[in-house]
Amino acid sequence: WMEERGIEPERFRLEWISASEGAKFQQVVIEMAEKLKELGPPGKITPQQPEEKAEA
Repeated sequence: WMEERGIEPERFRLEWISASEGAKFQQVVIEMAEKLKELGPPGKITPQQPEEKAEA
């Protein structure tokens, strides 16, 4: 889905972090910020078009 919209998958990261894991949250944010700096500005992002309804 993201690639179809022009978003590199490297720009998305999902982590499960508990409210008690402040150090882990900090590390994930730092790592993601560094990764985004390496990737540079995003390319052209294509907006999602609403699906056309089929004729009945």
